[in-house]
Amino acid sequence: MSGAIPTVGVFYSRGPHLIRTLQKMRERFPQARIVAYLPKGFPVSAEIGAAADEIVHTELTNYSPADLAACTRLVREFRSRRFAAFVIMFDSVQLKTLSALSGARTRLCCMPQGRVVELRAPIPIIFLEEILRRTVGAAVYFVVAAAVRLTKVGEPRI
Repeated sequence: MSGAIPTVGVFYSRGPHLIRTLQKMRERFPQARIVAYLPKGFPVSAEIGAAADEIVHTELTNYSPADLAACTRLVREFRSRRFAAFVIMFDSVQLKTLSALSGARTRLCCMPQGRVVELRAPIPIIFLEEILRRTVGAAVYFVVAAAVRLTKVGEPRI
């Protein structure tokens, strides 16, 4: 399959930067076939249709890890496509995990500001990073809350 045209999958998440993401992937992979995965019932504008070579509407509007069967079907769809690259639009732990499960060699996140970040972490590291992020966030919140409660406020000045 050395002469095969590479395929890039772009998974839509609610965000205003879908068209920008598709255009950036076209610039980055000019010879690739761009496949946009949109939620069930999502309207396809002429601009989206022009930026993607193929539009696939997903089975569900929203996916949740609680619906393991639907998530498994979605991952199987991605893996069957054998994407050269898989693109998500936000760097949430769920989307990074979905990206890692896609089977694509190159995994990217196109941030809302337009910056494209390569995702390299395997699933265990994705979860460890999330645990660390939440732990640090809770510690910062605790310190700020303690500082607010322990700071004495003087008499009001009129």
